[in-house]
Amino acid sequence: MTPRRALLTGATSAIGVAVAEALAASNHTLVLAGRREHELHALCARLGAEARVGDLTDASFRASLVDETGIDVFVHNAGHAFTYARHHAMSAEDEAAIWAVDFTAASDLAKRVVPAMMKRRRGRLVFVGSLAATFGGGGSVAYCAAKAALEGLSRGLATDYGRFGITSNVVAPGVIETERIAKRLDDEGRRRLASLTSLRRLGTPADIAGPVRFLASDEAAYVTGTTLIVSGGLHLNQAW
Repeated sequence: MTPRRALLTGATSAIGVAVAEALAASNHTLVLAGRREHELHALCARLGAEARVGDLTDASFRASLVDETGIDVFVHNAGHAFTYARHHAMSAEDEAAIWAVDFTAASDLAKRVVPAMMKRRRGRLVFVGSLAATFGGGGSVAYCAAKAALEGLSRGLATDYGRFGITSNVVAPGVIETERIAKRLDDEGRRRLASLTSLRRLGTPADIAGPVRFLASDEAAYVTGTTLIVSGGLHLNQAW
């Protein structure tokens, strides 16, 4: 496959690192965006990628991520690390940041990458959502709402830009072994959730990276406007 340029946000998270590695292995040239400067530069040095350190809530930083070279694949993985709380108790700062990072940045960057994709008659938009968009989740009303909006965004993009060979899809993880889960759940909590999946285990970042890589590939050229649930069957239980 001819090397294609991929922009990945949230690159230093556990899922972000796994996605970056998967795309690099698929012959993509990478532009990796994140806030953790030391970790980002180390990852870029290892993968031969371009580092972009900054805050996605900053419109000028978002603008700097897309230049005249253009982007062939855009993967929005960034998410605000909020403090879980019932809706009436969630801070205004957390709620605003969830919408700014999880949804607004995704929408704005999609606007910036699609013009070059339209000219090339090919493009891939992949958004990392959440099972919470469909089934909800405790202490995360704004997060659930933003991820649901992200699915609507993706379907709208698929409708408007499919005629240009651009696909748009969401990967919706269930419970994945990440920093967020490690902080929120103890061993017993993780075992309980694992028992609710059909596969009897929690997901790994690599379990998400594979589907993202597929949706970014030529093999997924006829897949658009869909949400791919990657939950190990947790969604079949609906008791999480």
